[in-house]
Amino acid sequence: MGKTEKIELKKLARRTGIVSDTDHAPTLNLKQKLKKTSYPKTGNLHNRIDRLHFFMLQEAPKAITKLEVRQRVFAFINFCLAIVIALLVYIIVEPISDILPKFFSGERFAIVDALVNVVTAATIVLFAVRQILRELCQQIVKDLMDDLHSLIHLLDMHQLAKGDEIDTETRLVIAETILICGKVAAHVNNSSDDPYVLASIKHLESYSELVATRIITTAKG
Repeated sequence: MGKTEKIELKKLARRTGIVSDTDHAPTLNLKQKLKKTSYPKTGNLHNRIDRLHFFMLQEAPKAITKLEVRQRVFAFINFCLAIVIALLVYIIVEPISDILPKFFSGERFAIVDALVNVVTAATIVLFAVRQILRELCQQIVKDLMDDLHSLIHLLDMHQLAKGDEIDTETRLVIAETILICGKVAAHVNNSSDDPYVLASIKHLESYSELVATRIITTAKG
């Protein structure tokens, strides 16, 4: 799952800059498009596109890897816990041939109590571990979404602050950059099924579309 997202992010990064010497986008990337506008050859907009490019190639893939590791850790803990529960149950009811006589005698209450305690303890441990890993995953995604949200805000403020100094083509480049921010969030979406994470990502996607649509409408109006 995560490997696919990383490959897709690398493909998406071709829209912001050259990924490697052998990777060539079929259309102009954002840096190339920006050079065709009246925007200066150097400036904050160039830096922010580079920031998004680096984000897609380095930071987002690392975050996806961290999410995968935490999910594997949770699966491993589940497996270990299942083994421990099975061993404890075996110890409690062993030997198996005597379980029915024990159950129909006065020992059944002790057996049932021991089994209930094992299941209860296992459930508490599982819940605690799941909650810890869930919060760690939420923090990873929150940091990613905060970075993307901040970048979108800076891009939007940049085109607002410049006013008439920025031509239509430059605004369209800014709008496309913002839309790509939303697409980056969509790829992270596939690495988690946590409701909080999904809500944060959906919010970022919607926010990027709204801001980009407003900029495009203004530029063409």
